[in-house]
Amino acid sequence: MNELALLRDHGPDAPEVSGVALTRARVRVMNEIEGHGLRRSRLVWGISVTAALAVAAGTGYTMVPERTAVVQPSAVKLVAFETPVFPLALRPRPAGLKAPGISGGFGDDSQGRTTPAMTAVYLSSDATSDVYLAVDDRYTPQGTLTQIRTIDLDGGTAYLAGTGPKTAVLSWQRRDGQWVTLSGHGRFGTEKAVLSLARTVADDPQPVPLQVRLAPAGWRLRAFKDNTILTLADPASAATLSVSLVPHLAYLSGPQQVTVGGRRGEIVRTPDGWILQVELVDGRGFRLQAPAQLTLDQVIAVAEQVSVGPV
Repeated sequence: MNELALLRDHGPDAPEVSGVALTRARVRVMNEIEGHGLRRSRLVWGISVTAALAVAAGTGYTMVPERTAVVQPSAVKLVAFETPVFPLALRPRPAGLKAPGISGGFGDDSQGRTTPAMTAVYLSSDATSDVYLAVDDRYTPQGTLTQIRTIDLDGGTAYLAGTGPKTAVLSWQRRDGQWVTLSGHGRFGTEKAVLSLARTVADDPQPVPLQVRLAPAGWRLRAFKDNTILTLADPASAATLSVSLVPHLAYLSGPQQVTVGGRRGEIVRTPDGWILQVELVDGRGFRLQAPAQLTLDQVIAVAEQVSVGPV
């Protein structure tokens, strides 16, 4: 993902998420992934990016703080944080499908419980035969009533919707509290194909590759996307903390050089808080955007607990 795409997809002008689009879209990893169950009423879906600080400059960009923020002594306490695990996988993974990118978020259900809505997107090598594997705690019809029919899935009830040319969507309750929606496109967009795929769905917990293991106390996961962006939010305010995996470090204006877990890092103060970027051994990097109520030492402490697995 280049910087302009990052700002376009996750900046303040990014489009809102629509659950219906999952069954119709042919989106690729760098577009919005609009998974089953990501309903606007349940989930605040957004990645906070300080767009005002980014100035396009060819292959890179410059982040220029407009002013120096005044940071009061921190009352924030950092605690251990657990990042999400996607519970299922296609086993075996069909030929021609790449390893999945995982996206999703958390919202409150009608009983006030915080529940996940997650989607694993298996992109195809032909760019048309993608498969979406979504998990939620309830069934949401995919399409109109006239498009949905009840079919048998190994002795159980499943709901099949054909929502467009070469698109088939199968939903079923796999166990109490776990509804699975499988969307097939292209060569997977038939009743026979999605039924065959459904029989390969297996319990196989997959941690999100981008992990944050330390966070302010009481903060919650807001969203994660494409294995490369993860955002936490303070339920009591509008404050967010985002970590994004980037192909290379950006140019920062007047950064302070720091060491993060033995790796080179750069940090700048912004009007809203901090931007810290850290170089990884393979030349990529990760960027941490933190609010002003964290101190410099706390931002570095959070960054030291960021880990990047295979993507």
